[in-house]
Amino acid sequence: MAKAMLNAKNPIIIPKLRQRCVKFQLSVTKYSSPIAYGQYLHAEFASGLAGALFRTTIRGIVALQAQVRGTQARARFLDMSKEHAATQIQRTVRGYQARKQCKHELRLITRMQGRLRQRLAKRLVEKRKEEARSAAHFQEVTYQLEGKLMALTRQLNESQTRSAQLAEKIRQAHAESQQLRDAQSATIASATAELSARVEQLQKTRPLQMSAVLSWNKT
Repeated sequence: MAKAMLNAKNPIIIPKLRQRCVKFQLSVTKYSSPIAYGQYLHAEFASGLAGALFRTTIRGIVALQAQVRGTQARARFLDMSKEHAATQIQRTVRGYQARKQCKHELRLITRMQGRLRQRLAKRLVEKRKEEARSAAHFQEVTYQLEGKLMALTRQLNESQTRSAQLAEKIRQAHAESQQLRDAQSATIASATAELSARVEQLQKTRPLQMSAVLSWNKT
C-alpha cells in the first residue's frame, strides 16, 4: 500500500510521507528497547494505514464527485448546446419566415403600386387625349373663326370701298345738284331780268297803244 502511495507521486501525500519519515528517524533515537520500538512501529503503521485508507476514500469520493459533476456539467452543456441550437434554428426559421413574409408583402405592395401607377397613367393618357381632342377642336374652331374673320374683314373692306364710292357719288351728286341750282338760279335771274325788261318796255309802249286804240275807236 505504501509502495502504491509512493508510486502514485501524489503532490499532497508525498510531503506528508516525508514528514512521517523524519518523525520515524527521530523516534528511533527516542526508543532504546526493541519491544517498545516494535509497539511504536505497529501503532504508527496502523495509523498510517487508516490515514491512507481515509485519504484514498476521500480521493475516491472526490473523484466520484468530480466525475458526477463533470457528467452533470457535460449534460448541462449538452442541454445548453441543444437549447442554443434550437434557439438558432428557431431564430433562423423565424428570420426566414419574416423575410418571406416581408418579400411577399413587398411583392404585393409593388404590384399594388404598379396597378395604381398603371391606372394613373391610363387616366393621364385619357386626359391628354381629351386635351388633344379639345386642342384639335379649339384649333378647328380657331380656323373657322379666322375664316369668318377674314370673310368679315373682306366684307368690311368691300363695304368701306362701297361706302367710299357712294360717298364720292353723293359728293358728285351734291356738286351736280349745286351746279344745277346755280344754273337754275342764273336762268331764273336772267328770265326775271328779261321779264322785268319786257314789263318795263310794255309799260312804256302801253300808253301809246292806248292812245292809238282810242283814236281808232273815235274814227
